[in-house]
Parts: sequence; C-alpha cells; structure tokens
Amino acid sequence: MSMQNLRCFIIAPLIVLSLLISTPLRAELVENLYQTELLVSDRLTHPDDISLRSGLKRILVKVSGTALASHIVDEFVSDPDLYMSEFHFESTYQVRTDVEGNDYLAQRLVLLFEQASIDKLLNSRKFFPLGKYRPRLLVWMLGYENKTLSSFRDGLQEYATQAGLPMTLLMANQMFIKQQAKGRLIDKINERSRSYPKALVVVVFLDKNKVMHWAVVDGASDDRLQWAFSKGGLAQQLVKAFGAWLDSSGIKIDGKRSLAKNSHQIIVTRVKNMADYAAVMEYVRSLPSIDLIKVASMDNQTLTLALQSQLNNAEVSRLLSLDRRMLFMRPLQAEAEVENSLRWSWFGARGR
Repeated sequence: MSMQNLRCFIIAPLIVLSLLISTPLRAELVENLYQTELLVSDRLTHPDDISLRSGLKRILVKVSGTALASHIVDEFVSDPDLYMSEFHFESTYQVRTDVEGNDYLAQRLVLLFEQASIDKLLNSRKFFPLGKYRPRLLVWMLGYENKTLSSFRDGLQEYATQAGLPMTLLMANQMFIKQQAKGRLIDKINERSRSYPKALVVVVFLDKNKVMHWAVVDGASDDRLQWAFSKGGLAQQLVKAFGAWLDSSGIKIDGKRSLAKNSHQIIVTRVKNMADYAAVMEYVRSLPSIDLIKVASMDNQTLTLALQSQLNNAEVSRLLSLDRRMLFMRPLQAEAEVENSLRWSWFGARGR
C-alpha cells in the first residue's frame, strides 16, 4: 500500500472518529507506582548493586513516564541503596541459567522505593513525576501484518508497560482493512472505539522507511488531522511519540517548563464531608505540573483552592477532568470575572 493511499485510507475514519471522541479523558489509577519486581539468582539474600540499579531505572521510567529518565542512574547515582525503602524475595517456578550453564529456580525480588527520594531525584534532573492518575491511550495501528509491524507493535506495548501508561492497542489486520471496499471499515472503527469513550485516541502507521507516523484524534481540536512523525530508531521514535501523546492529554513530561507561573482558582462544590474533602485533595495533589496548592476556603460544601502552575487554564482543566468524579460547571458571572477561575462539582460516588 503506497503512502498516499494509506493516508487516504486513514483520513476518512479519522473524520468520523473525531466527531465521536469529545468526552473528557478518564484517569486510571496506576497501582504500586514506586514498586518493581526482578527475577534474580536463588543465591541472593540481599539486593546487589546490579539489581538495585536495574530496579531504580525501572522506577524512574515508570514514575516519570519516559524512558529518558533511566539515564539518571548511570550518570548521577552512586549509591542506589539510598533510594530503596523495602524489599523481599518470593519463590518462583521460573528456570534460569547462570553463566556457568547451570539451571536454577529464580527468585522474584520485590523492591519498594521511597517516593519523596525518587521525586526529588527526578526533579533534580528536570524530570517530573506524572502522578498515579494517568489517561488511557487507545492506539490504532494500521497496516498489513509483517515482521516489522509485529516488532513495532511489541515495542509499543512494552514501552507503555515500562512507563506505567495504561494503553489499549488495536490492530487493523488484513481482513479488517479489506472491509474498506465494502464500506464497513469506518463503521467497524466507530464501533470498537465507542468501547473506550474516555481514552485518548491515537492512530499510527509505519511508512516504507520504518518511520512512525501518527495523529491524535481530538474532537476539541481543529488540528486533529495533522500528522506528525518521529525519526530515528525504534526507541527514539517511541520516546518522542509517547511524549507528544501525553502532552496532548494535558500532561507535560519534559523539563522545558516556562518560567512564568499561572494562578488558578478552583471551586469544587458538593464536597459534603471530610471523606469528600480528602478525596479531592488527594486527587489534585497527585496531578503533575501543579506546583503549589493552597486551600483558600471550605464553606457550605464548597471547597476553593488556589493553584500555581506553568499550565494555562485549558491545560489545568484537562488535567482535572481526567477523573470523572470531577464534573466541569459553567462559571457564574462573578467567577467569570476572576482570571483562571474554574468551577467543578464533585461526585465521589461515581468512581474513577
């Protein structure tokens, strides 16, 4: 399939998809964000330096959402043990072979790292913790099945897992693509995408030079059909693409923040009790790119927060809407006159 034909094949479904994907993204909670597991020798009784460094790299990638953070360990960490909080070993039935050719049953080393130390290490190298609430990515990969596509698909899935990013990967196989001639392809894409109404929808294909082309489908954006691409090897392409996709969701993962900070007034109604208050505060504090949070007032089931962030009003709004317990409300006239004022209602019973 030529590049031109593939673009024509993709654009039509995107137009229809763009009309469907207009609801706010839904946040998903990443469990055990500061914990990782490794298979190690059955002879270990305490984590060795190699295991600790490997585990620390995994945690930095998962907490920051980018593989670039793994370089911090090799360049700036002399004693990885300082960042570990707890560890324990678990038995497994997985057979491994040592350097001498002997088989053994590996142990599972479970490492828990100290959150404050990890966050501080990332911040010191201009990386930022994403927080435990993250948007789900719905990635459509289009093309005919072959060795290159399979390898790239596996790379997409592995990167998402390592970076702690919830992702659903859908493949358009040969039979699926042939349905275009029967007029069923668009209907099929629409049908399957409706199952993920709160996901950030991305469409991906590889050209003949193994360059990744992609577009974010965003019903709120007039630029949703503009294609972007990432050059370089597979690892470089994935880092660039995932960074751009997160940026499209309102989350910033790189260290290139503007110096100016915006002030935001967040008004949350229906905060009926201390459980609601605690849940709202826990959620807002978990969001990335929010630098300062102060409680301005709490009165008559209304919680008013003052935030500072390099993000603008629209970006803060997108972050807050990641949790569907937060429902955006049209501002009152008096509030509309307050710069960067946002009003929300809290529906704790709705769940995430």
